[in-house]
Amino acid sequence: PGVSPKGGGLGRVNPAVFGLLPASFKTPARTRLVESALEGMRAAAAMSDPFKEGRAFRHVDGKFFPASLSSIRPVEKFYGYPEARSYFRRFFDDFSRGAASVPLLISSLPGLGKTHFTVSHALAHDNLVLILPSPSDLEGPLEPLIRRLSLRKNRRFVLFFDDINVESIDWYHYRTNVGGIFALPPNVTIVAAS
Repeated sequence: PGVSPKGGGLGRVNPAVFGLLPASFKTPARTRLVESALEGMRAAAAMSDPFKEGRAFRHVDGKFFPASLSSIRPVEKFYGYPEARSYFRRFFDDFSRGAASVPLLISSLPGLGKTHFTVSHALAHDNLVLILPSPSDLEGPLEPLIRRLSLRKNRRFVLFFDDINVESIDWYHYRTNVGGIFALPPNVTIVAAS
């Protein structure tokens, strides 16, 4: 949010901004917000940013926990299937640059490196944050999680659903929440490995 050029302050704040602030934040009682109040809001939003502590997080029961992924090798240390490697590189490069993204489904036999390859590509881009929800989260409403991530417009998120069993998942919420009535925001993409 910014202040009007005449110095009169800001008459309204998008209500979504309050989702970035801690519950303890007290909104100034003025009808017009002046620059100092806006700076306070910006500082409070930055301090309550759950993603300031790292680049990979587990999502459990609506909370984000930093994930240690130190054993992941760099992208350039992978070999085999040049076409698949090229597609991954383009997918993550494009999303990192802000291009529109559609969800990516990766399917192969167990143990071929889907997880390692995906995590490596996501972490190879300094501006991407990797979120690791549970595969069962696909069976519930995704909209609340995606909306929370969309508020952090200064970050780009890769939601990585790993080790899903495509035959046993109830895809109702996914179909209605992604591409149905709810479009992914530009700063969130989904990758699923089965």
